[in-house]
Amino acid sequence: MDKEIVTSAAEAILVLLLADIEKTWMNKICDSLLELCFYRKEPGLHDFLRLLDISMYLDKMELSEFRQKRLSTILADIDLQTDYNQITDESETQIKEIIMIRMLCAHLAYQLYLYEEKQNMEHAEGTLLWKDICRGERSCKEFAEVRNGWI
Repeated sequence: MDKEIVTSAAEAILVLLLADIEKTWMNKICDSLLELCFYRKEPGLHDFLRLLDISMYLDKMELSEFRQKRLSTILADIDLQTDYNQITDESETQIKEIIMIRMLCAHLAYQLYLYEEKQNMEHAEGTLLWKDICRGERSCKEFAEVRNGWI
């Protein structure tokens, strides 16, 4: 539960992402990141989502059917769990936290969308959900910072 340790681990993973390491090790790291995001492990969820986004952007993760489904589930779950209608404590801090998480999910969903397009894969439900949030009917109810994640 120490934020300093989580940050150090995230920084170490970023160094590995930027290095030229073996794909099998990179996939194991990405699987661990997916699991941490799946269970919304705090502290560090921001870092884990950002690292997955970077791994997709740099094409470091092989996107198997399992990983695609896991990412889709993560994106859909986080949408439900960060719904603005469920805010109980309308503090500025809580709203900023929700916006930040949703912004990171929009970035990650966009990278997943691009990967699926490039590989001629069928788009996952989570990808289409975030496309709708950022560019579709739901975009009129979304903060601009989140919508801009789909660029």
